[in-house]
Amino acid sequence: MANYNDKDFFSNDTNNNKSRSNHVELRVQLESDIEEFLSGGGTVKVIEPNVMADPPKKPESKYGSRPI
Repeated sequence: MANYNDKDFFSNDTNNNKSRSNHVELRVQLESDIEEFLSGGGTVKVIEPNVMADPPKKPESKYGSRPI
């Protein structure tokens, strides 16, 4: 096992360049997927910010629910 200093690991230029290139590759892939989706007839719906997927439920009381 090699001895790596945290400072060397996190500040190494090659790691930063790899991370940036991965982000660029992901961005290009995402843009390609979006274009394919839209060109295939897909649509994008805008949902208002206050809409929730699961509305809150009424609290249930379990008081006295155990059998005697």
